[in-house]
Amino acid sequence: MPAPTPTLRRFLIVVAALLLLVAALLAGLLGTEAGARLMLTRLLPVPGLQIDGVQGRLLGPVRIAHLSFDDASQTVLLDDLRLDWRPAALFNGRLHVTTLRLAHLQVTSKLDQPDKPLILPARIALPFDLQLDQVRVDGGELRKGAVNLVTLGGFGFKLDFDGARYLLQLDNLLARSGAGSSAVSGNFSGQASLSAVSPYALEASVSSGAQTQLRQQTIGASGELKLTGSLAELVATIDLTINKARVTGDTVLRPFAPQPLGRTRLSARALDLASLQPSLPTTALDVTLIAQDVGSGQLTLSNAEAGTIEAQRVPLQSLEIDFTQNKGRLDVGRIAAALGSQRQPAGSISGSGKFERGALTLALVIDALDAQRLDKRLNATRLDGRLGLLAENGKQSLTLDLNQAVGRNKLTLSAQATLAGAALTLERAALRLADGRLDASGKLALDGTQAFALDGKLARLRLQDLGTFATVPALEL
Repeated sequence: MPAPTPTLRRFLIVVAALLLLVAALLAGLLGTEAGARLMLTRLLPVPGLQIDGVQGRLLGPVRIAHLSFDDASQTVLLDDLRLDWRPAALFNGRLHVTTLRLAHLQVTSKLDQPDKPLILPARIALPFDLQLDQVRVDGGELRKGAVNLVTLGGFGFKLDFDGARYLLQLDNLLARSGAGSSAVSGNFSGQASLSAVSPYALEASVSSGAQTQLRQQTIGASGELKLTGSLAELVATIDLTINKARVTGDTVLRPFAPQPLGRTRLSARALDLASLQPSLPTTALDVTLIAQDVGSGQLTLSNAEAGTIEAQRVPLQSLEIDFTQNKGRLDVGRIAAALGSQRQPAGSISGSGKFERGALTLALVIDALDAQRLDKRLNATRLDGRLGLLAENGKQSLTLDLNQAVGRNKLTLSAQATLAGAALTLERAALRLADGRLDASGKLALDGTQAFALDGKLARLRLQDLGTFATVPALEL
């Protein structure tokens, strides 16, 4: 065999040197803490991703103090992420994570977001198999802007994807609304199977148990939610007991269709809000939602424990809403609410509305509103007027006009307010009560600062013309 030429020898030496250099670089990136820090904080090209406090090796285990991801619709914050995995499984086309733990998870949806129609994804399969042996989250929050919607306790799950189907096992999810001794907590566990082939067949069941303390008494809740069908058409069945109340029924959901709500019959009986949280008023709500496949439906509510606000009751006897779904639009043809109680009716609210292309519009008429039958601390009234609400693109606008032209204390109220971003803006408010008047405008920040600004003018306004309040002296402002 002829000996290599000098040129070939030099070429082989250069190639060997390059391979050694690449191996050394890979060893530095994958096998050292400095390499992990460089790779994750400097070389990972993901817009909106910020990683701080990297410890360990990319080959595992690795620990990240803070990870954040921000895009146009939401912000995700992860604290104290710990991960270990088996890199060798990648040679078999499988990502195998043995442990993944988060100390805290926070997902914040941004307010100023236009509502877009949902589209069934063309593909949900990963380009590789996935195996998550143990995922544990110690706690977190789901937020809408500055408002905390749900507080999550510790939970864990396992996830497996074999190229054709996802399998999820949820273990002891603890969720809580509120805080302190009045919080309502619930434990959830379940399993789900989701096909990776369109329309993505789904089968899932979630069971729950919850308890809270009310006047030294434990209030329990338990039940089960089952899902069958596919992502294109889901059949949901619920059977939930909350203290003495029960929620039952089934519904067909088509999340990606112009008419998302199919045949539905859901009902709740004898629901007491005070049994969910002591600071809420006492109620005895019977609620029924019925919808037909043709698109029409009705929501009805009755309250056998209607009463006044100062007595910790809700001054609402009944509510009826008739609606029709048609080509992505929801028409609310009739809204009828009877205020007060059966013994002391306090007027009515009627009107109509629509929901189309992410925008909700309501136009309501207020008739013969008696404020004293809503709250006995207020003076008797007979107010007529209009209430308008527009919600679109993450912004809610409200207009209110009330008038009482008869009686000793003539009263008119006109106001316009807007909720957008993390701020509530009172654009104008004008109150005329007897011989007094108030004109005001202001702004309240809903973020952590709670900053507010208020401008206004007062003239001869007597609070006793509005009502009697034990903690407020009789003043003329």
